Amino acid sequence: MRTVPAVAVCRFLEHLEGRAYDFFISADGTYHSPSLIRNQIVRVSGIQQFKVVQESETSVTVSIVPDRDFSPNTTETLTEIMKGTLGNNTDVRVEIVGEIPRDPSGKLQAIVSKVRRDS
Repeated sequence: MRTVPAVAVCRFLEHLEGRAYDFFISADGTYHSPSLIRNQIVRVSGIQQFKVVQESETSVTVSIVPDRDFSPNTTETLTEIMKGTLGNNTDVRVEIVGEIPRDPSGKLQAIVSKVRRDS
């Protein structure tokens, strides 16, 4: 019987494109999954549709189409969620809209980050 030494081959991503930009990044450099943010917001009463756009590491806009359960508490809860996730120094703007526009492909992208990371 012949023995062959074990060799581990690992591959690493050098560059990731596309959906990686959906991750939010807070001022301290922490990455936040769009699923985490989405899952927190869908539990908030009073929202029919929403879109969260991270403008910078310390600025987020949450656009919502209210439903019949909407109340001032809805916007307060959204602000608390975003500050709790991204940090208390995050400027959170909640805007009430009649509809959330779709992107050119026809999709409704609920979580968008305009913050770019160093490659």
